[in-house]
Amino acid sequence: MLALDNQTLEHSFTFYVPLQLAKKWDNKIDLIHVANKNESSFPFDPFVGNFLQDYMGEAHLVKSKDVGFKLMDFVRSNDYQLLVMVKRAKGFWAKLFTKDHISEEIQRCFVPLLIVPED
Repeated sequence: MLALDNQTLEHSFTFYVPLQLAKKWDNKIDLIHVANKNESSFPFDPFVGNFLQDYMGEAHLVKSKDVGFKLMDFVRSNDYQLLVMVKRAKGFWAKLFTKDHISEEIQRCFVPLLIVPED
């Protein structure tokens, strides 16, 4: 399960390790986006589909105000064995005023959590 936000990804090596794991275990990589109430469709980045190709599984859009809780609930109810999150680089002000969901997930995640850097 690969958790994505609504920003585009520009580097193929962000997906290198998850893709190699999927190939080794002959699995698909499902995508999830936890949306706020204003989003009605999956913010699909065509780059992701082009890079994952045959290993791309289903795309899931779930709505919730609490990203961390909904993500863990979805992982638990669908019996995923690995959660992959992308760590985005942030400037000083962004770090100061935005919430970091990865820090929350490190504390509450009950399956292995793989954090890949954006760049």
